Amino acid sequence: LLAHREERNRAANSVLSDVLQVLEGYGSTETCGAITSSMFGDLGGGHVGPPMPNCEIKLCNIEELDLVSSRDNRGEICCRGAVCTPGYYKNEELTKTLIDEDGWLHTGDVGTWLENNRLKIVDRRKHIFKLSQGEYVAPEKIEHIYAQSPYVHQIFVDGDALRSYPVAIVVPEGEALARALQDAESRGETLTPVASASGTADCNNNVAPSLTKRDSTHWSIRKNKTQNTTAPSGDSGTPGQSLPAQSEVFRLQNRDVTLAELCLYPEATKIILNDLHQLGRAADLKGFEQVRALFLIHESFSVENRLLTPIMKCARHAIRQRYQNELQKLFTSGELD
Repeated sequence: LLAHREERNRAANSVLSDVLQVLEGYGSTETCGAITSSMFGDLGGGHVGPPMPNCEIKLCNIEELDLVSSRDNRGEICCRGAVCTPGYYKNEELTKTLIDEDGWLHTGDVGTWLENNRLKIVDRRKHIFKLSQGEYVAPEKIEHIYAQSPYVHQIFVDGDALRSYPVAIVVPEGEALARALQDAESRGETLTPVASASGTADCNNNVAPSLTKRDSTHWSIRKNKTQNTTAPSGDSGTPGQSLPAQSEVFRLQNRDVTLAELCLYPEATKIILNDLHQLGRAADLKGFEQVRALFLIHESFSVENRLLTPIMKCARHAIRQRYQNELQKLFTSGELD
């Protein structure tokens, strides 16, 4: 039914589970199809089932992340069997990067075993990062959760081995954010845009505030969004079209403002952070997985600006390079919180 995108599978399950059973499987071009599949009668979801016949699967250690599969029950998913390709056509060097000397095909995906030999996909190996306290963070998982926010158009979560928390770059949903800011102003809050020397939002004002329950009217505008309407992380996925452009002008403080101007309000950052943290708690994110600081931008990730790949995935390295100064300031501001 659906492929490549875990969040789409979850959306399909939620919609279709009342009328039929949705089975989830896992595989790739190099495995000539599925190597795992959930079973009839297993309605739990959140996994891709046990291995298929004629296929061995194991989790391999990931040295750069200090992941030992026997200790952590987490590692790179490797498979072996008749379903696996013998290699790339006339490309021995590339084949060696795919298949090791013992015949195990390395998928590049990180997984963990659940009970009854069911496999759960965690993230891509090259996306996971380790925090300073030794915890591992899968950014794509966090992005999928945060993408449910009505204030998030696109989001990129990043971290560093020298820091104890992740941070995020967010392209806001202008219309929803403008309404929330108007609500805040109607409650007597003062809205004052803050600009740095570069004309962008001052990262020192993007630190997570103390979290309190927001007015229930904000929940009424929550949209049932999935990451296919944002820009998920990764390097592969279902091809698609660039996201539609947002309206260029919004109403705030009895005047027209642009999305770039909305991004300059510290209150906008607080509203979004509150919402993300509430979503994270509802999804049982651990404390170290919650972003501590945000940087708001008005330019959407796109293929044209090379912040999306041609198959509509976040170009993580390009985003990290483009916003390296902003990310560094976010880490610094988070430490001062």
